[in-house]
This record gives sequence, structure tokens and C-alpha cells, in this order.
Amino acid sequence: MKRPQRPIRFSHHFSTLLLSVVAVTALLLVSCSSDRNNRRKEITLFAAASTRDAALEVAKMYQQQTGTAVVCNFASSSILARQIEHGARADIFLSANPQWMDYLQQRRLIRDSTRRDILSNRLVVVAPADYTENKSPAETGNETHAAIPQVGDDPQLNLTQVPGMVALGDPGHVPLGIYSKQALQNLGWWDGLKSRIVTALDARAALRLVEMKETEWGVVYYSDARESASVRIVRFLPDDSHDPIVYPLALCSAADESATDFYNMLTGEQAGRIFQKHGFLPAARKE
Repeated sequence: MKRPQRPIRFSHHFSTLLLSVVAVTALLLVSCSSDRNNRRKEITLFAAASTRDAALEVAKMYQQQTGTAVVCNFASSSILARQIEHGARADIFLSANPQWMDYLQQRRLIRDSTRRDILSNRLVVVAPADYTENKSPAETGNETHAAIPQVGDDPQLNLTQVPGMVALGDPGHVPLGIYSKQALQNLGWWDGLKSRIVTALDARAALRLVEMKETEWGVVYYSDARESASVRIVRFLPDDSHDPIVYPLALCSAADESATDFYNMLTGEQAGRIFQKHGFLPAARKE
């Protein structure tokens, strides 16, 4: 049964932290093009961190076809939404969940008629790629590292029954963390794992914690896990254990009209094939 979406609420600590991050990162836009001198104009895309590789590929294709550069800002959807709220220039917003798109829509910061769900994803449990059941603590160099089953060997793995820290997106505001907490609660794991969870500011940061062996486990998006040679997928979490993972796209209210063509590319078949190549699923069609 689909659960109702919960409104976004902020703790005082999170609001203070997020405003600090917004103030710093709003100025740090990552260019999708290395050719800054020959730009005729540019389009600004604010996109969830988990879409980075695919979105960069689509942006590069668009620039090659049109000569128009795309400047990309990748971060957690929560941080991006607050940047836009505080006046950061953005033409297009691609969020990793509906709530943060709702947040901007309620403040009239997106064009309602352009809002469209374009992608979906899955949650997986990952472990560092080189940890195996056959390695001893001396071989791993860390006595706390758990015995990690091979991919597919234990699709019913219960994280509460194995030792080790678990990386998640921050469930207070990061879409990955929100989905992950829902899944862990519905699986009956949350209470047993709370003291072992390490939170991250976005989906890619959660993945990096496992890649760097800062944690033994992580709950991350399938699209991120399959792109990394440093982790391996241990099991998929049930799709019905959390809200559907949805990536909505929209033009921002202040978007330049030139951004419409790139928006159309992001919603088209060429971009869809690129996103699927990177492990994303197409969004379910609304009845």
C-alpha cells in the first residue's frame, strides 16, 4: 500500500547546518564543459548527486549537438532545493524524490506544467568489493569487518545479524536516507541498526563511505553501486518496503527560455537510454 508523502520539516540543528552548506555550495557549480571561452550561452542544471554520471553524459551530448554549454550543480536534492529557494540561478531541477520538488512547487519556484517524473531506482545493500567470507581479520586489516557474502549468495541477508557499521544518506533530509529508513523500518531492522548507522550528506557520499572502507555496509542506489568497482551488491531491498523511488524534473520559475530544449532532451528517448545505461529505471507511468 502506498504511504502518504510526509511534509518536509527541519530541526533547528539541520536548518543551521543546511543554511551554512547552502551559503558555501551555491557558488560552487561544476561545469559540464571544459570549454568556457567559446560559450554562446549556458544552461544551469541542478541535479541530485546520484544522477551525476548520466546527467554529465546527457549534457555533453547536448553541447555537442547545439553548441550551448550546460553548467551542473550536483548535491543532495535537499541542498539544491534550498539553494534555489535562496536565489541560486537554476534553469532546471532534477530531484531524487517528490518531496523536494513539492517544496519548490509550494513556493512557486518551478513551472508546474513542466513537472514530470522521468526516472526510478532501487535500493541495494553493498559491501567493499574485496571483503569475502574467506578473509580473516588479519587479511582485511580490521578486526571489526564482517564476513561479507558473495553477490547473490544471501539475498535474505539481515543487517541486524551481522557486525559492522552501515552507511546511509541522512534520513532527516537526503532522499536516499528517507527511502532507506523506510525500508529498514518496514523490514524490522531500524531499531537494531540505529547505533551503527553513519549518515552522509548525499547519495554519492554514502557510497564513498563504503568504497573507502569507513563502513562495512551501505544502503545505496543500484545506479550508484553498479558504477563503482570498489563495492559489490550483496542484496536488493524489497521495492515495497519504501515509497517508490521517483526522480521528478521541472523547469525553474526563473529559467531562461533557452533551457526548454535541454529540458526536452532530458525527457526524451536519447537521454532515457543514457540514464538506463547507468542503471536507472524509467519512472512508472501515472494512471
